[in-house]
Amino acid sequence: MADIVEIVKGIKGDILALAQTHCAEFVQEARTDGEAFIDATKDDLATWATLVVAGKINPKELESLVRGKRDLAKMTLLKAKGLAQIKIDRLVAGIIDSTIKRITG
Repeated sequence: MADIVEIVKGIKGDILALAQTHCAEFVQEARTDGEAFIDATKDDLATWATLVVAGKINPKELESLVRGKRDLAKMTLLKAKGLAQIKIDRLVAGIIDSTIKRITG
């Protein structure tokens, strides 16, 4: 398992790919919004990654914790651009899935 810096770097790379897939017309805005979400949750992600490695929480519990932070994904730039909510929801779901995969290895 990588350290939190590597995890965040990997997630941010995944955000770019997800942005290109789900919001091709607003890639930069999606990337900025997605990275803001990861930056807002980085401390929690570091804690949870440590707990996963220590065996104190399992991947299912991690998934629940990460999904619980979904409300922090404001996606304000994408909303301001008028992107359809379903596309925003797909992007956020992809970011959350990427986050879980990156932490659990």
